[in-house]
Amino acid sequence: MTEAERAYNFPPMPEGPMNLWVDQPGGVPPLLGHLLEGFRQMVPLASAAPEIAGELLGGGRFSSAEHLGKRPVCLVFGSRTDPPIMSNLNATAPSLNALYDQYKDRVQFVFVYTREAHPGSAIGPHQSMDEKRQRAQELKAAEQVRLPILVDTLDGAIHQRWTMMPNSTFLISRAGQVVAKSLLLDCSVLSETLAEHLAWDALDDGQTVIKKSYHERIHHCRAPYQPAARAKECAALEETGPEMIEAIKHMAGFDPLTWRRA
Repeated sequence: MTEAERAYNFPPMPEGPMNLWVDQPGGVPPLLGHLLEGFRQMVPLASAAPEIAGELLGGGRFSSAEHLGKRPVCLVFGSRTDPPIMSNLNATAPSLNALYDQYKDRVQFVFVYTREAHPGSAIGPHQSMDEKRQRAQELKAAEQVRLPILVDTLDGAIHQRWTMMPNSTFLISRAGQVVAKSLLLDCSVLSETLAEHLAWDALDDGQTVIKKSYHERIHHCRAPYQPAARAKECAALEETGPEMIEAIKHMAGFDPLTWRRA
């Protein structure tokens, strides 16, 4: 491995507790605000989207440039050891697979396989591209992933260009501009985003004036509060290794089995 590949796949564990979500009732932790500021600055809304190109799991290549002028592109980042990915693929309502089935004829989806979000003793960091492809194949088989899966480079070239978070989502218009972005995957929000953008897209014939606006909000992710989705997230953490639950308690200040303060 190169130094860049090792640095990407073996990042240092943050000193805890990070207090990313734990705060007073109704409050927004300062760390979340800090992350949001950084997220805003990476591929800003209304900017030209960097090209996404790379090998697809199972063969072939994907290039976002091929869809310019044709249809929007929905970009999802994730990995096998990422709990929100494991819950949102099938357990949430709507799910990522369901949204793909609903919109695949009008939106080009691509799932970018990143480094492992929560590597442990059983499922560790990637040491080679072959191992990374194997993990992507395991995720596809276990969750019947129907989205095309692009396997990022071992140094995370695509991931690091777009986001510092493990499961962010983006929507790119057919004009090639970033029109929506979400720090963390939540299919209830993604569903609203896709429906709204396709309503705009259906009107945009090149002659009709489309008045556009912008809004921001902080919302709660639904999956941890739905029993089936929470069970899927807990199973994903436990599968990586027995130490992961305790690591989350120490690092993030809450118990991922109950989603309450540790």
